[in-house]
Amino acid sequence: MRQILAILAASNPEALLKEINVPSLILHGDRDGLVHVDGGRATANSIPNSKLIIYPGMGHDFPIELVAEIAKDIVEFIELESTTGNA
Repeated sequence: MRQILAILAASNPEALLKEINVPSLILHGDRDGLVHVDGGRATANSIPNSKLIIYPGMGHDFPIELVAEIAKDIVEFIELESTTGNA
């Protein structure tokens, strides 16, 4: 309930997101009932040089079945960014 109230009370963060200048990985489920997948896309579009990964069938929480895949995606992102000098 607190998360929903915080989302409703928050202003549009797009301007602040555009100021982020560090490598950013956005992970989102296409079945997220709290924040629609379009919110994940909007976040990725607002953060320069970010990467978005959408997990089919995933809701708002990380299901145990996807933890290994999510961890792999995070490690790959960190490795790529550290070899390109962005991290």
